[in-house]
Amino acid sequence: MMYKKLPPAIEYVQQHLLFCGCDVVFGFDSLSSDFKVLKIAYETISGELVKLLVVQLYSVNSDLWKEIEVDIELPSLLFYSACPILISGPVIDGILFLDAVNTIIAFHLHNELFGLIPYPSFMHTRKSDVLDYEGSVAVVLETVVEGSLDKKEVGLWTVDSVSDEIFWKKILTFDAGSEAIEWVFVYCGADKFVGNTRSGTVLYDYMKKDTKHIRLPSKTFPVKVLKHTQSI
Repeated sequence: MMYKKLPPAIEYVQQHLLFCGCDVVFGFDSLSSDFKVLKIAYETISGELVKLLVVQLYSVNSDLWKEIEVDIELPSLLFYSACPILISGPVIDGILFLDAVNTIIAFHLHNELFGLIPYPSFMHTRKSDVLDYEGSVAVVLETVVEGSLDKKEVGLWTVDSVSDEIFWKKILTFDAGSEAIEWVFVYCGADKFVGNTRSGTVLYDYMKKDTKHIRLPSKTFPVKVLKHTQSI
């Protein structure tokens, strides 16, 4: 197995913080054909506000770390100091998408710029990781059916941007019968998703409206589900 040991990142120490943490994510910059590693240090203020302090970027081509100036504040309703708050998502058209609990962070790997994509106000519950659905960033949301006070439905929503305005668009509605999907890990292509139901991990076929259980080794459960390709 081939691997590369990265040089030490720029050291950063901040005193008198309520909590300081660090997340590391990985992506491929297709414009410069360069693998890059993003290291993000953050602090929490009063347990509810998350502020990014220092962002460092490593380039495989240059074999160097550099610091990126950024000032983004993320409101976080669910934050635990023992867990990372940023979860690496897909890279689509050179943009790395990060799940930040109730906000999606978009980082352009080539231009090295950040953006924020807030979840829609009509969302009742989120039920997936950040997904790559046919080249669009997407999430599975549970929403209240229009015209109803309490009836809910689960659907796949994608993000569209027009004149710098962000719009959420529903693409499809999940219907797995008695096997209600509680969380979707990944979109595999060909209208198939891998997710969890109460009875275990399943492969859900949207066109056929059915689920097939995925047999895992005993005493194991999926921590992260990835889509395998021929490249890294």
